[in-house]
Amino acid sequence: DRGRFEITGQSVSLSSPSTFNDAQELAELVWLGFWERDEFGWSLRIPDARFSLPKADLIQDFRLSGGDGLAPTVEWSVGSDSRGMQALDALALLPLQLGESLAEYLHEAVKEGVLDELSMVWRGSLADFPYRAGEGVFQARASVSQLDFEFQPDWMPLEADHAVLQYNNETLHISADKATLGGIEATSVRVELPDLLSPKRWLHINATVSGEASAAHEVFIHSPLADSVGAALEQVVPSGGLAGAFRLSVPFFPEADFQA
Repeated sequence: DRGRFEITGQSVSLSSPSTFNDAQELAELVWLGFWERDEFGWSLRIPDARFSLPKADLIQDFRLSGGDGLAPTVEWSVGSDSRGMQALDALALLPLQLGESLAEYLHEAVKEGVLDELSMVWRGSLADFPYRAGEGVFQARASVSQLDFEFQPDWMPLEADHAVLQYNNETLHISADKATLGGIEATSVRVELPDLLSPKRWLHINATVSGEASAAHEVFIHSPLADSVGAALEQVVPSGGLAGAFRLSVPFFPEADFQA
């Protein structure tokens, strides 16, 4: 048994409670797909699924397959062309299967930003997702302009004219050629949050920094190092310029200590 189908529409409200919290409001939708079923299983293919959001167009290649006694397997790739879509609006496209902790963290951390480009690859068994030991692949990449990212509510935000956010099987990477943290200029910024779905996760920041010592003082007293480095800087009253390599590892759980 096999067949084909075509779904098109204008001003479409697409609801998928198992994947998205809210219905996706689409300016246009064009799906051409195929289905097949035999004694070995079944498959659903949509090789060229297009839909238009108010400020972005998404092109998808989707395949879902399964069979008796087999967990469904997904192969899904997405590419986008943004027309000034806000990064916060793009977060609504994250599938619920990623878990509430990731979605909640990103909604709190991303304060501002304009999406330039978005891509995603998802391949593997739905039963094994999220993938922790090579069972499958989930990668999402976003290129963002005017990013304002706050790692924790009481921190100064990282601000970058252009940055790339990449999520790969539980690890979030942020990279920027140039950024500022408070009054400190940073280059070659690399941020990593491994095991993002774990309650015992770490944040690692690496960068080359330069600026006024007084600005560094403000950064440290508005960070988890306020009681150590920040308190020391209160005593010495720093002045003048500074430059050097910066590395900070911060635990998001109380049992571990900061490393700087």
